[in-house]
Amino acid sequence: MKKPNLVHIFISYCVLSVFLFHPDQLVEARNLSGILLKSQGDVQYYDGRTWRPINYDKFLFDGYAVKTGEQGLCKVVIIQNGKFFAIGNNSEIKIENEEINIISGYIGKASAVGIMLASLPMKYQKAINNQYVTRSVGFDTAKTIFLAASHPYLVWNNLGNNYSYRLHLGEKIYHVPTSSNKIIKYKLNLYPGRYKYYVEALNNGLVEKCSARNNYVTWLSALEIESFDHEMESLRQLNNEFLLASAYEQFGLKIPAMFLYQKYFKENPTTDPEMKDILTNLYRDLKLVNMLIEQDQVHPQKKKGGCLMRWLLWPFSLFF
Repeated sequence: MKKPNLVHIFISYCVLSVFLFHPDQLVEARNLSGILLKSQGDVQYYDGRTWRPINYDKFLFDGYAVKTGEQGLCKVVIIQNGKFFAIGNNSEIKIENEEINIISGYIGKASAVGIMLASLPMKYQKAINNQYVTRSVGFDTAKTIFLAASHPYLVWNNLGNNYSYRLHLGEKIYHVPTSSNKIIKYKLNLYPGRYKYYVEALNNGLVEKCSARNNYVTWLSALEIESFDHEMESLRQLNNEFLLASAYEQFGLKIPAMFLYQKYFKENPTTDPEMKDILTNLYRDLKLVNMLIEQDQVHPQKKKGGCLMRWLLWPFSLFF
């Protein structure tokens, strides 16, 4: 068989790139700048293409705008500077360079919510970049976990209701019975400090699987939790579990963050799909495969780029 001409292959690649590429494929290039909260009445947002009505919480990116009608009210949190603004009726704002630019109407004085949301843009980028990575089906536990007396539960993926577990934590071994739940949730009571841990999954009394042995639990002191709670005071005034969960996650309390995210999405099932990506990525960090599967079933993700990349790369497969 005659080898294809390299020039023809290059031309084919360029043509396919032009006709198949779409700006939506570069969603990860957007800068997450803020969050629209608690919209009431006539509220719309502008995504760079058109104005859309909205009555749920929404991620806002650089260049987005928000406007309210005669009975419209909402709040906007600017992540980078840790401030939120009340947007009055008949008002319009635009987010530019991670700041609010007032176009018209009344905008309340900025109120501080602290820096506990600073990592949210990074978590968003990580979430969308990991969206299409094939997840592992093996058994493992989270690499680094922070717990405390007020947040004492360690979790891992349940392999099935015929499995029991042995939790090795520091010098102690804890026996965990079988469960029909999708995740195992085990309550601990420790002294402040750092403990190496791993979990053995037993089937009929025999060890069938074992997680990595170099994972760690850090038990926080009451003083550390008190300091964290003090930082959270201004954020709690917004009464929003998603923001609280993001702050918990930034502090390292990933498991209580997961519970808060779950509560938020249960109470707000129609919220921004991109916000759900944050929880999906947290499930991935916690190695909760069953929850990832459930998330896919309840909130199926559109697999962007799969067919596109196959089309774009097909000429190079001719060489192999």
